[in-house]
Amino acid sequence: KPKGISAGADEGIDHGRASSWDELSATCESGRLPIAGEATEYELQASGKATVKRLMESFPILPNETVLEIGCGIGRIGRELVPKCKKWIGCEVSPKTLALAKDRLAHLNNVELIELPGSDLGPIPDASIDVIYCSAVFMNLEERDRFAYVKEAFRVLRKGGRFYADNFKLSTEKGSTLFMQHHELPKDECPPHVSQSSTPDEIRTYLQQAGFGSINLRTDATWVWGSGIKQ
Repeated sequence: KPKGISAGADEGIDHGRASSWDELSATCESGRLPIAGEATEYELQASGKATVKRLMESFPILPNETVLEIGCGIGRIGRELVPKCKKWIGCEVSPKTLALAKDRLAHLNNVELIELPGSDLGPIPDASIDVIYCSAVFMNLEERDRFAYVKEAFRVLRKGGRFYADNFKLSTEKGSTLFMQHHELPKDECPPHVSQSSTPDEIRTYLQQAGFGSINLRTDATWVWGSGIKQ
């Protein structure tokens, strides 16, 4: 069974963001929509597998490695990735979302779930992780918090550890359409989870400034994703 949820120190928790996701994750069914963009278990698994494929095109994940996900949600990606690694650690700011993930991943025995104290990986020791990824999370964060997570990823990765992050891309037809849809909403009607885009230069800058080398950027019609290695 998955280990119990570990809570980080309460001081510094982003209570606004955590409470917003708690409300959205009141049930697993409603939690699928904002967290994974999918409504059925079949679609949820298909989406998770697609992300794992994109992740592993950036770099390999070995069976003896410890993998950590920043913003694991209800385990959309983790459920598909757990069989490929020695241990998978899912991190989240929302206790209710973690509770849903715990139920959904209860059949897996190499899972640990950790509640984060805000935009950092405070509960995770230095140089203790082989792979860290952050997928469909930057869209819910301001630039300051995005970079904070990238810096924290560098801290907790072992030498040679790999990091991956993605977001929907502003400079595409689909990305700019989504951006304009959100931009045109009245400010008082924007939900706290409204999506925010990234550009390839932004992702590259985060990785460079945090200290990563061997940086690789890729894009498609909607997404930009980048990876780097702690050298």
